[in-house]
Amino acid sequence: MIRYFVRNSVFVNLLMMVILVAGVLIYLSITREIFPEFSLDSISVRTVYPGVSPQEVEKLITIKIEDEIADIDGVDNIYSESQEGLSLITVELSDYADLNRILNDISSAIDRIEDLPKDAEDPVVSEIKNAFPIITVTVSGDLPELTMKEIAEDVRDNLREIPGVAQVYLSGAREREIWVEVDPRRLEQFQLSLEEIKRALEAQNLNLPGGTIKTDRGEFLIRTVGEILEARELETVILRSDPQGNVLSLSQVARVRDHFEEPVTLGRFNGRPAMNLSLSKEKKGDAIDISKAVRQFVAQYENRLPPGVSLNAFNDTSVYIKNRL
Repeated sequence: MIRYFVRNSVFVNLLMMVILVAGVLIYLSITREIFPEFSLDSISVRTVYPGVSPQEVEKLITIKIEDEIADIDGVDNIYSESQEGLSLITVELSDYADLNRILNDISSAIDRIEDLPKDAEDPVVSEIKNAFPIITVTVSGDLPELTMKEIAEDVRDNLREIPGVAQVYLSGAREREIWVEVDPRRLEQFQLSLEEIKRALEAQNLNLPGGTIKTDRGEFLIRTVGEILEARELETVILRSDPQGNVLSLSQVARVRDHFEEPVTLGRFNGRPAMNLSLSKEKKGDAIDISKAVRQFVAQYENRLPPGVSLNAFNDTSVYIKNRL
């Protein structure tokens, strides 16, 4: 081989030029990242069933889904976890299994289950991937929690628009809840039960499809929208009425409060309460370009923040990529 190269110097020089040019082109276009995304050859089936005990979740959802997907070709192991209001099933695939086919088979198998609870959300079937965050943005300050959450959600929506960003995960922000604290003495006085109050609230808090109407101008979708968004709206819900016009409203038997769920994660930045937004990139996204765009966005968005709130970026993995390059 060496003798051949010595005797054919023109070919060798051309080959060297091709290698050099290809190397430069690849260097300029290659995706730069520190931890590439990779599949774990596992599938997740997540079903939300609010307000139900772990035992009921297991009986009504988890076991039924397990039984339906257990015989799918390519499924190696099935692990499940039933929590309050949540069923989480992890399906491990056997070696050389076709992941896309099994995803479709699991979705089809779940669709065949006819006796899942109507109040439960539709099961979400997805591939489990290991995607590392490339940068984290934090919103910190001493404003009321609802205001901070609104700012963090607006920042999240803007970060999602950056090219190459796949997902923005918000942590440290609690979901808003409306608490109805019923007075037992009032229940006894008006001879009411908690079940009656529950039915009244459900009847006044609906968002249901109502079919279609065909007219000369086209086909129209009908939907019943009656969702209650504020605590003060709940106070006026009528629990009982009589022919004389007397009504019993929720405010007469219960205290309604705008609240938040119990904290799951707590965030602090420089000693102040904070909400964090972790960004993961698309497979073809460039970590250095995304981090640069995020820092530019943070610098611009800070001018729009109210006094007492700050926006910062940290955990930037592009620093390590630049050092390696």
